[in-house]
Amino acid sequence: MDAAAERCNRLKLFLVRHGETDANKEGIIQGQSDWPLNDEGRRQAEFLSIKLKNDKFDRIITSPLSRAKETAEILARNNNSFSSTIEEDPLLMERNFGPFQDKPRTRLHLAGETSYGIEPLIHVRQRANSFFSHLCSESVFDEASSSDTLNVLIISHGGLMAELFHHLCRDFNCDLKQYKKQQYTVSPNTGLSIIDVVVGQKSVEVECVLLHDVSHLAGANGRTQCDM
Repeated sequence: MDAAAERCNRLKLFLVRHGETDANKEGIIQGQSDWPLNDEGRRQAEFLSIKLKNDKFDRIITSPLSRAKETAEILARNNNSFSSTIEEDPLLMERNFGPFQDKPRTRLHLAGETSYGIEPLIHVRQRANSFFSHLCSESVFDEASSSDTLNVLIISHGGLMAELFHHLCRDFNCDLKQYKKQQYTVSPNTGLSIIDVVVGQKSVEVECVLLHDVSHLAGANGRTQCDM
């Protein structure tokens, strides 16, 4: 086996939940209904873009839903080095809540999350797993590059991201114990998480560096909604 084949691929994943929407603000279930950002959500994304403006991103991948796409566009536009095309991946879409989409969250609480027409949670987990697996398999590095780490900014949704973290903890022993308050919660709007990934020939190692951080909103009187 030559040196190139033995080389481990390294990924740094910047995981971001989209900014606020009117549905978040009003306690309405969005799911895969296409709500845009509201003014507060755009402001949240602008604050996060200031935090990330000097980070170099090799790829930006977003859910195709408007609230995630617009968040991605704000982050890309204000970044000092990103000049590629934003990628869209339907695997990153929020859970489909069927007939409960665009309805108050209280209706879902009364009916239960296994009601007819709602995407089974196992399907959401499979989408999250597939996205991470594809990302690892696509991690091809330029031998002439000065860096051996691929930085990927990912914009998605609270429910999908929760299942992705579940996958990383269960299947890759990603330790979130240091984040006791956040590890079982849905990321707030524009919450930032950072995951270091080492992709070897036969194994994948995962380490959580940051979880659901909203320090960019400190002092901004920003809301941090967790509804889906």
